Amino acid sequence: ALPPGGMVICTDGDAALAELALSYFRDAELSSALDFRVGDAVSIMERLDGEFDIIFMDINKEGYPDAFRKAWPRVRKGGLFIADNLLRDGRVIFGDDSAATRGVREFTRLLYSAPGAQTSIVPLRDGVSVTLKGA
Repeated sequence: ALPPGGMVICTDGDAALAELALSYFRDAELSSALDFRVGDAVSIMERLDGEFDIIFMDINKEGYPDAFRKAWPRVRKGGLFIADNLLRDGRVIFGDDSAATRGVREFTRLLYSAPGAQTSIVPLRDGVSVTLKGA
């Protein structure tokens, strides 16, 4: 679905995991449109110019609210913001008060209060949110 000239920027905090992931894309002959970067995903995004069609977030859960505040303005109108682990094995509703669960709860409030955002949480595995950026 990537248009000609399109680029997928992937980040990972672990160089060995990034290289492993890239090796699979090379084996599938799909690596030419990938730009793998190692480091903190939010810091990497802040150094890039422009808007994004899709942002997929799967970072430390306590960082979800801050990352959303920084990333949401970078999603183009009509773009998608996708995040993993929103159900946290049910901990978001069953009284867990860890920093990670508090981060996911706050992130979910931010998703549903963002102007122009249309969000659904899909109960796949540990919960995936899909947010369309509208007007």
